[in-house]
Amino acid sequence: MKPILIGLANEPINISLIPFSEKYPIYVTENGLSSNHRDNTESNTNGTDINPNFNDEFRVDFYHQYIGQMKKAMDDGVVVKAYTAWSLLDNFEWASGYSERFGLHWVNYTLLNENPDTSAQVAFQKESAKWFGNLATTNTLEPFEP
Repeated sequence: MKPILIGLANEPINISLIPFSEKYPIYVTENGLSSNHRDNTESNTNGTDINPNFNDEFRVDFYHQYIGQMKKAMDDGVVVKAYTAWSLLDNFEWASGYSERFGLHWVNYTLLNENPDTSAQVAFQKESAKWFGNLATTNTLEPFEP
């Protein structure tokens, strides 16, 4: 069976997809939330290369809610074969360059660009990476309060 990729964006998967998913299993790809999703204040960003902010509870909250709704839909019969977070690392986005961060791991672009052969650590876990690690290890969506 050949999968069909549909653009669900950040809309939760719901029971209305049961007939569709029985014939065409759902593969959720590139699902995530930018650090600029709200008002771009310090509490809603991942900081800068000089002053990083690894606390991205807003992203953990988003993933917790999305995956929770996806699990409910699966329990109701929607066939979901795969889920991929966007993205493992902060990266260059064509529409916004390096100004937005989507990654589960924070990247120091300055250090990376100044000396690409450096042995210094340039990527660090955000809270969302720790949360995903726990989800993958336990296969349990534990309660979360932002």
